[in-house]
Amino acid sequence: MGGCNVILNSGDMVMFCRDCDINGNMYICPACFMHSKHDEHNFKVIRLPLGGFQCSCGNSDEIRQPYTYCSLDAPKLSLGLAVRERTIISVSDGGIRARRIRQLQLQFGLKD
Repeated sequence: MGGCNVILNSGDMVMFCRDCDINGNMYICPACFMHSKHDEHNFKVIRLPLGGFQCSCGNSDEIRQPYTYCSLDAPKLSLGLAVRERTIISVSDGGIRARRIRQLQLQFGLKD
């Protein structure tokens, strides 16, 4: 199946996109959400009451095409072989993402 391997724990902030969801079990980690195209979609930010879920990015049973993969987890073709490439986050890039996640927390009234 491929995709994100992030395990979501109780209390984690996740995104749920009503426009992309197939079965009501779609939860996307913040990194995958920010690297996906949900700009005009009907989504909400929630805190998981229970943990043990895997980020749904890459799971075609939970996310409609063409939104199944974010740009970090999309399968890449290299020399004719399908490979999965995960971008290494630099310290400065991580700071930008952390600020964006904090903006989402404030926008949706979520606390750390």
